[in-house]
Amino acid sequence: MDTIQFSIPEIFSFIGVVQCIYILVYMAFRADKLKNAGIPFLYFIVLGAAFFLDFAQRFLEDGSDYYDLYGLMLWFAGPPLSVLVVLQIAQKNQGGIGWYYAVLAFPFFALFGAYALAHVTAACVDTDIAFCADFRLWLILTNMIAGGMSLLFLWIKKDMFRQARREKFGQERYWLILTILINNIFFLMLMLAHFNTDLPEEAISRIRTLLGLVFIYLVTTSLFRVYPQTLWKDGAGPHESALSDEDLRLAERVKGLLEYEKIYHEPGYGRSELSRELGVSEFQISNVINAYFGKSLPQLINEYRVADAKNLLRDTSASIKVIAEETGFNSIATFNRVFREIAGETPSAYRKNMVKK
Repeated sequence: MDTIQFSIPEIFSFIGVVQCIYILVYMAFRADKLKNAGIPFLYFIVLGAAFFLDFAQRFLEDGSDYYDLYGLMLWFAGPPLSVLVVLQIAQKNQGGIGWYYAVLAFPFFALFGAYALAHVTAACVDTDIAFCADFRLWLILTNMIAGGMSLLFLWIKKDMFRQARREKFGQERYWLILTILINNIFFLMLMLAHFNTDLPEEAISRIRTLLGLVFIYLVTTSLFRVYPQTLWKDGAGPHESALSDEDLRLAERVKGLLEYEKIYHEPGYGRSELSRELGVSEFQISNVINAYFGKSLPQLINEYRVADAKNLLRDTSASIKVIAEETGFNSIATFNRVFREIAGETPSAYRKNMVKK
């Protein structure tokens, strides 16, 4: 019996499939209503399918003459779906993006356009469309244009991104949005390499797979940390999450440590320190805090720190440096940045406004 061996690109594609499945399962269990996670859910179904077709190409491509074209269409569905994901992040799942769903039709317009151009130029007269190299290039070109147009649609909403940057924890969301956009721009630029006959298709496919894995890494590390509650919930309060009695007791213990023992005054205090103090896993801590408080532990700690800092700025004449140290910040720069993200102004401006009142 022959042993099945996988190439490095196939292993990378398989990792992408597994990661997409993990994200889909996470969303399925974390969402109060799956419709609220519909856009990202669809995105990772499409991305997972694209990874799967790359992984299984050696085994399944003989089953369909259009196998390669299916894979291309799935990959090119990424930019339009990313536009909707970005808008949902920026608007905290509050709606207002109705007509933007039209970008989902762009890949189909691109397919129709490629088919029409191939016939107008008579490039595939004597060849089945599945085997016509010119049609494949037209398809790549029209999808690049469609992807670029969908990203340009975000320019109409540029004021919304500026507003999101000024909101609570807006800087983190802003940079996550920017990173998603840059990743999609790199993907579209990479597709230009298909028109360079000196670059092998296998090399382009490998780079494309790596870009997909980078995106998944960003989601699993940044999106769930920065924006866990707004993608999956529909305005539900923190106590409305389906927590067990044990989880509720754990959440109350966390609340007590924050309000009465003020653990956040210790610089560098985080998830590992809290899990040791409570005797539970970091994973359980994260899930309970996200569900009960509707935010991540760093966000929660920073809000408590800023609340204390406001009291000190209003009621004492202590210097900014002293207040930053007293409330658990490692540096004045971090204090200023976090305070501005949460309060909408710098500590100095806040103190001046309080004096005027």
